[in-house]
Amino acid sequence: MALDATMDHHKETLATGLADYRPRRTHRYEAVNVLLLLWADDDIGCANEIAELARMYREDFNYGVWPYRIPSQDSDRSLNFCVAQFVKLFGGSDNLIIVHYSGHGGPKVTTKNPCTWAAYVTPTLAVLHIAFLSRKLLYHD
Repeated sequence: MALDATMDHHKETLATGLADYRPRRTHRYEAVNVLLLLWADDDIGCANEIAELARMYREDFNYGVWPYRIPSQDSDRSLNFCVAQFVKLFGGSDNLIIVHYSGHGGPKVTTKNPCTWAAYVTPTLAVLHIAFLSRKLLYHD
């Protein structure tokens, strides 16, 4: 599926979901902010996808958009700090935060981590085990 078709599909899915939701509740969130994650060493060209998503969220939905490039060096600590700051600044019971990741990822069979993110197709360097991210986002209050 081409990038344009994929983006159109995402946009249509979001618009339909929001249209279904709006009649039930006119003003659910005080603010919506989106954290868009990709690797600084982007070997598969995710930057275009992130730029299009940023444009869509900003222009079509009027959400705050915050792209972040995960560094290959000290990636665990850097992403942990970024997410902690994002949750501190934009989290809360009246706010919605959306986190989108573009890059390599999948289950890591050799460990108990359900999913890993990797900067490169061969995950030898710059690998993140994302279980910490789920906990930080779900239990921020």
